[in-house]
Amino acid sequence: MPEPNTPWHAWSGLVNGNKPGQYVTAFRRVRTAIKATGKAKVQVLWAPYARSVPESTANQIASYFPGKKYVDLTGASSYNFGAVRGLTWLEPAALFQGVYGTAQALAPGKKFWIAETASTAAGGNKAAWIAALGTLNVQLPNLAGIVWYDVKEPTGDFRVGQSAATRTAFKNLATKLSKGCR
Repeated sequence: MPEPNTPWHAWSGLVNGNKPGQYVTAFRRVRTAIKATGKAKVQVLWAPYARSVPESTANQIASYFPGKKYVDLTGASSYNFGAVRGLTWLEPAALFQGVYGTAQALAPGKKFWIAETASTAAGGNKAAWIAALGTLNVQLPNLAGIVWYDVKEPTGDFRVGQSAATRTAFKNLATKLSKGCR
C-alpha cells in the first residue's frame, strides 16, 4: 500500500471517503497477517510519497505512520519529472531529504529505502542525476536501497536505456551500491 498520502490509489487516505486512520488500521492488519505466517525473512516497508498531494493538515505524512513496531523499513517514492509543465529540475537530495527526516523522526534508526524513483532528461543531465543517487548516503545515512522506475509514460521517459550515458551512469550506480555506497 505505497504512497497513501496521494490521490492516485484506491487506498489513498483522502479518496473514496478514506481517512488516514483507516490506512493505519489496514497497514497494521496486513503486517500482522504477514508476520503471523512465521516467515522471519519478510520485512514490511512503509513508503509514503515524498510530499503529500494535496499538501494539507489532514494529509500529512505522519498521519499515515502505523507505528514503529509495525514497520521494519521506512522509505518513500518521488521522481524528477524535469523542467516541464511548470515544474523545475530537482536533484535527488531535494526530493528525499525532507521525507527522510520525517521517517527517521517517526522510526529512529530504521533503514530507509527509496521505494521508487527515476528522472527524465527534460531540462537537465539525467546521467548526472543518476550519479547523484550514489552520493545520497552522505545526507541519508540509513539509506539501504534504491528501486528505479524504468518506464516511459505520459509524464516522462524514465527509462535507463535512453542513452549510453544513462546506461553507464546506472551501471556505475549499481556497482557502487553493491559495494555498500561508501
